[in-house]
This record gives sequence, structure tokens and C-alpha cells, in this order.
Amino acid sequence: MKKLLLALVAPFILSLVAMGEPATVWPLLAIDGVILLLALLDLALVWKPVVKVRRQVQETLSLARPVWVTVSVENIGRRKLTVRVKDAVFAHAKTEGLPLEIEVPAKTIRTGKYKLWAMQRGEQKLEDHWIRYTSPAGFWIRQHRIEAEAKLRVFPDVQAVRHYEL
Repeated sequence: MKKLLLALVAPFILSLVAMGEPATVWPLLAIDGVILLLALLDLALVWKPVVKVRRQVQETLSLARPVWVTVSVENIGRRKLTVRVKDAVFAHAKTEGLPLEIEVPAKTIRTGKYKLWAMQRGEQKLEDHWIRYTSPAGFWIRQHRIEAEAKLRVFPDVQAVRHYEL
């Protein structure tokens, strides 16, 4: 989006000049048309999602003990992407390492990890993935949700209780 705004600087300057010199109106319109076509082509290239995401996490967690969550990102597109992944975690959870930023070459799978602490007992759910990556020219940022649900069971910290065994 920043690159699109930067691309509009030249037409803005020409429009200021066009106020004093009407002969610059046609070059201004031509530049506007070229930028519009480039932006639309860039949007078309990022319109269809080209990323698949999978999560691996153990189903049973100890209260307030960290576990690693592994996220695999598959790029099914034809260009390298830098993908930002944000998992929708449950309300009583702490995380470290989110959002993940993973560089994924074309037709490749890469993984990233983050830490998760469950701070409340009971059944919890990790929800969907939210991902972002830029379009080829950088005019747009593609963001979409990938449905994923992982049910977790959180138990009291058994390791801490063992400390008091006779």
C-alpha cells in the first residue's frame, strides 16, 4: 500500500503544475492510467490465495507451562513470499513469538514456532490462522483467514505437584 501511495506522488505534482499549465493535463491523465493499470494487475496477481497453513501442537497441556506450537506454511504460488501468520489463541493464553514471519520460496514448505502458555484449566481451542503477504509490486497486502481448530485439554501442573510427594 505504501508503494501505491509513493507511485501517486508524480501525478500529484503534475496536478499542481496542471493548475498553472493546462498542457500538462494529458500527460497527467496518462500517468494516472498507467498507475491504475499496474495497481489492478498487481491486485489480480494476489487475488487468489496461494498459501496453505497447518499447525502442530500437543493436545494435553499443563497449566502455565510453555509448549511449542509448530506452524507449517506451504507456498503453492510461483514466487517467494514473506508470510506473516497470526494464530487466534484462546482468551486465557499467553504467547511468545507471534506473529510469525516466515520466508517461503515458491512451491516450498517452511515452518516456524511460537510458545504458548495456557493460563486456565479445562478445554480450550486454538482457532483460525490469519495470514498476510504482499503483492508482487507491493501495492497491496493480501490478508485472509485459514480455518483451523485445535482442541486442547489443560490440566493442573502435575510436575509441580510431584514435588510434594512423599
